[in-house]
Amino acid sequence: MQSESTFSKSAEIVSYSPTAVTDGQSQLVPGQQLADLTVSEKKFVFTDNFNQSIDSPPVDNELSKIPTQFINTSGAGINVGIHSAL
Repeated sequence: MQSESTFSKSAEIVSYSPTAVTDGQSQLVPGQQLADLTVSEKKFVFTDNFNQSIDSPPVDNELSKIPTQFINTSGAGINVGIHSAL
């Protein structure tokens, strides 16, 4: 089996819909849907040349810069995430 690396210059969150369950009823959480996120919270550019500071947060209408990500595409796998707020 040959290993292959995949490279992407950017990423974007395209589906995001947090829900809350109360008394067995599931409801979308107002103000926390994909349309409510700023550009910097849902669009990213991969680069190894950037500054990150807690004193100067990302500008809302600009892409967030995050370190380059490499993945190994030689195998198969599955990722499952569960978030619970108590």
